[in-house]
Amino acid sequence: MTAGVFWIYLVVVAAGWLVLTAWDGVWVTFPLLVLFRALGGIGSALFFAALLSFLLRTLPPESSGRGMSVFYASFNLGFIAGGPLAAGAVSLIVG
Repeated sequence: MTAGVFWIYLVVVAAGWLVLTAWDGVWVTFPLLVLFRALGGIGSALFFAALLSFLLRTLPPESSGRGMSVFYASFNLGFIAGGPLAAGAVSLIVG
């Protein structure tokens, strides 16, 4: 995969995940919510795999272990802290 095709793939998958996740509050029936959450999860998995592939292709082989550890640590920290921080910000804004 060339660099240009990779970036297009990354942007399309990220935009799809963002749209599907942002629309979670719109669905009025539970089956639609489950369907679009599943589609968002598939997009998230594709995005995560693409980012890891990009990381391993850009780092030299001798530092790939350290790069992967920083990648996974950053992802997990953002996943753990991002939810409560975003919820707190929304509750302050909305009230």
